[in-house]
Amino acid sequence: MGFFRELFKENSTSLRYYIPFGLMLISIFWKFNFIDYRDISMDEPFTIYHAQKDFKGMTELLSKGEPTPPLFMFLMHYWIKLFGLDPIAVRSLPLLFNTLTIPIIYSIGLRFFNVWTGFVAAALFILSEYQFFAALEARTYSLMSLFVASSLYFYLIYLDDIKNKRAMFLLIVSNLLLVYTHYFGWYVIVLQLIFTSAFSKNIKNILWGYIPVGTTIIGFLPLLPFVINQFFRKSKVGTYLMPPSPSDYVNELYYFLNHKSVLYYALYIIAAGMLFFLFLLLTRRVTQIRKELLVLFLWWIIPYSFMFLVSSKVPMFSSKYVLFNTIGFYLFIPAFLSFLFQKRFRWINYLGCIIMLTHMGIKTEMLPDTYSYREIRKAVDFASKYKTDESIFILHPYWSDLLFLYHFDKEIFAETKNLSIRMKENGIYNVWGLSHAKQVVEANPGKRVIILQDGIYTSPEANLYSHFDTIFSKVDSGFFPQITFVKIYDPKQ
Repeated sequence: MGFFRELFKENSTSLRYYIPFGLMLISIFWKFNFIDYRDISMDEPFTIYHAQKDFKGMTELLSKGEPTPPLFMFLMHYWIKLFGLDPIAVRSLPLLFNTLTIPIIYSIGLRFFNVWTGFVAAALFILSEYQFFAALEARTYSLMSLFVASSLYFYLIYLDDIKNKRAMFLLIVSNLLLVYTHYFGWYVIVLQLIFTSAFSKNIKNILWGYIPVGTTIIGFLPLLPFVINQFFRKSKVGTYLMPPSPSDYVNELYYFLNHKSVLYYALYIIAAGMLFFLFLLLTRRVTQIRKELLVLFLWWIIPYSFMFLVSSKVPMFSSKYVLFNTIGFYLFIPAFLSFLFQKRFRWINYLGCIIMLTHMGIKTEMLPDTYSYREIRKAVDFASKYKTDESIFILHPYWSDLLFLYHFDKEIFAETKNLSIRMKENGIYNVWGLSHAKQVVEANPGKRVIILQDGIYTSPEANLYSHFDTIFSKVDSGFFPQITFVKIYDPKQ
């Protein structure tokens, strides 16, 4: 017992360093084992390709409607220069960001609540299927979670001591990095504005509290024209997302904890604790809730709920967009349980969290095939074996070219200045639809046609196969989960 007392003694080295370091090691080795389990797909090739461009090229991408700020792409640019384009290389960067988030979450729990809160919150983060996927996707979302966590940490310090200049500086840095990572970071900045106004004792403290927000706004001004352009563009063309159904509000919370049974269990124990807390209030054994606990709750519930409500008009409620809300969510659960079950009833908190973590771990599916699974590499390999000196590739839809090229030929994929020329030299054409495909075939008479279609399309203009099945001789075909079709045609004799 003496060993454990020393291990968990307040301000011990083990609490500050050994425990978070151990959690980081467990997480990074576990997730690295799956780093190339899935093919580079979805939006990853787009990010990787444009990250190869220089700063001017990335800026021009913003002016053309790129929906996310450039920070992740900028960091990926130098990462690629150091480590290359292979899946392990490009996915190591988001895995690094995911790993660095763990000690920050742990430190929030340790500093403002207790070691148990920090440990459980970090464990929930590590076990999360959502965060597992983000850690191994070459996109910006793991970086966003990192800066949401760091912003929360320094904001809580700053809220406790509004004149702490070091905390103010680090909060400003975190906030700026956050809004340069994703525009949804502004939800966090607005929350800080609300909290500062609500919790500050006088007008002087409120003004001091507004400094980080004001500085973040000023630092963001260079991106403001791009945001305005993006807003008007989306208001005209809309987004690819559909408005959520009422059940989606709860479903996403299921996914935060991997399974609905884990969420139900957490709600049951919280409900029991709230009844116990109500008893304590009536007997005057407790009189108030700590402001840090309120911040944790509002840190995720306000943006989560607002995004859901707004999505009926401007759809934005999807797993990757609400992911940043998990930071406050994972911290709130153990912090609230620690608040509800104190002193003699502390064992209920410990037992409840252990059962919840065990159940969540049992329900964890690492990169399940039902979630954005693609067998792109197999599809490209299948198509490539039918390539001849007299063949052409037709890619549909138009934007699937980078997805194909990454797996087909990384030398062509790395061509950022004359990509369309290199594609044409190698007989690769991305088409908008059937009429465009006909033009390509007419310009290449007598050649074998290899069509890769990413998605299921029923309209005559989008369904290329209905046309080629009648005027060409089909050589072979293949379907690759979840939605990639490959067909090879030769001209009829």
